[in-house]
Amino acid sequence: MKFNGFIITYNRPKELLETIQKVFAQSYPPQSLWIIDNSSDDLTEKEMNSFLTEKIKYHRIGYNAGPAGAAVKGLELCVADGADWVYWGDDDDPPPFTDTFEKLFSLIDEIDDVSKTAQVGLVGTLFNNMKGEFRRFTDSELKGKKILEVDSIAGNQSKIVNKMVIQSGAMPCENLFFGFEELDFDLKAKELGFKSYINGTLNFELRKKYKKDNFKAGIIRKRKIENLWRQYYSTRNLLFILQRNRFYSALNYQILKMIIRAIFSFKFGLNYGMKTTKFTFYGILDFIRGVKGQLLQK
Repeated sequence: MKFNGFIITYNRPKELLETIQKVFAQSYPPQSLWIIDNSSDDLTEKEMNSFLTEKIKYHRIGYNAGPAGAAVKGLELCVADGADWVYWGDDDDPPPFTDTFEKLFSLIDEIDDVSKTAQVGLVGTLFNNMKGEFRRFTDSELKGKKILEVDSIAGNQSKIVNKMVIQSGAMPCENLFFGFEELDFDLKAKELGFKSYINGTLNFELRKKYKKDNFKAGIIRKRKIENLWRQYYSTRNLLFILQRNRFYSALNYQILKMIIRAIFSFKFGLNYGMKTTKFTFYGILDFIRGVKGQLLQK
């Protein structure tokens, strides 16, 4: 069995090198790692030149393709190298435990039908097709559950993908650029008959590590105002994904919910509310117009 991986990076050479070191410090590391560089300058490329080996390979996109476009390239390159399983990583979010990969492959060993397994990962959620909402597991649902089926495994959660699902045609849509590209991939894999799993016990250990046990759903959290531009992509892309999957009830529900949440965002201040409303409005508008790709940044 060949285990390869890729890490997506954008203008963060220092964080990238630290993450590479932590990935190869795993008790069960990948045999090789592609660096997929979205950077707008050549600093990362210059930094990587002295680190390239048979184990570390480099591919510069040449423009900012976003996490979605970079993920497509990473999946393609790893499968072309003969990988059976592919680690889908990010430059500032290494595996949180030194034995994360080892435990995830132990999980794979216990799955009855590996040929129909799309992926395994650390943290996963269920997805409500009628509302277009994610549901996280409670602590009690995670405890003692080594094998737990999920609908989606988010990015930066030690996502390890089976080559068979990639060869079957499941790929994230490159034109999403940023936001929910993992959900897009996961739903395509599910549509093809593949299943996704997490190690529930390991997920619960992660919550305790970051003091996030006693999880409670339904809390509206305030974003950092400098990150509100992301609302545009999460709004637009979720609506595109719901439409593609013909989840029309969820599509209508989400548009209404997005409008209501934009209105309630004013409780965090006028400037916060105005920015949230602007990005939400443009996200809905570009969905209606069928516009994809990179349109907004900070």
